[in-house]
Amino acid sequence: MHDDAIYEKPMTIIKIILLIIVIGLVIWFMAGVIIKHKEAKIYIKSKTGVQTFTASIAETYEARAQGLSETKYLAPDSALLMIFPHDDNWGIWMKDMNYPIDVVWLNSSYEVVHIEQSMHPNSYPRSIYKPKNTARYVIEFPAATTSRSYLKIGSKVKIDIR
Repeated sequence: MHDDAIYEKPMTIIKIILLIIVIGLVIWFMAGVIIKHKEAKIYIKSKTGVQTFTASIAETYEARAQGLSETKYLAPDSALLMIFPHDDNWGIWMKDMNYPIDVVWLNSSYEVVHIEQSMHPNSYPRSIYKPKNTARYVIEFPAATTSRSYLKIGSKVKIDIR
């Protein structure tokens, strides 16, 4: 009986250590799933050099559906970056918008596949804007951004996600 007692204590310690490791791995995994990116820097070539935008990130269904709806304005150096789970012809609407915006669709290689300029709030609900080619990312910029830049179909956009 005493021989079994010698092995019980070390086995209990090993079980506790394994439980702590498992709990730690679960927390680490969940943190990666739950914690989303906070912002991104977007760099585009413009007629005056490289223009930098600080972008909020929408990477959940709810955040993408909300977009910039109900916001009062979008600062000239701000944007909204929508990150989608896979390539598709993602549609953008102007529901509850208070100002016009430019929208740029990018493929998974950050190449421009479609541009809509000065999308107006009054276009909702009759218009949902979609690219002709599939996209992974959508960027909403202040109106006239694309006309002041060198963005065109095939242009590369640099995005630094933080």
